Amino acid sequence: MNALVAIFIACIYIMFLEAQSKKERKSLEIKVEREAQEIKSAEFERISKLYRFIECGKLSGGVFHDIVNPLTA
Repeated sequence: MNALVAIFIACIYIMFLEAQSKKERKSLEIKVEREAQEIKSAEFERISKLYRFIECGKLSGGVFHDIVNPLTA
């Protein structure tokens, strides 16, 4: 009889540990998803700034070219 009680208690403890593990896993999944979204957002911002910098360089290069090589009519 004592063995059955011990097995029952062990089963309940295992079920408790599994529930805790599932909660922790879900919490970590949410945290990872949030971090991934923040990284994507930061990456998009960096790419956007780089694109604007490139466009500014193209524009200033064109202006500089026109200053150095004016049209002669």
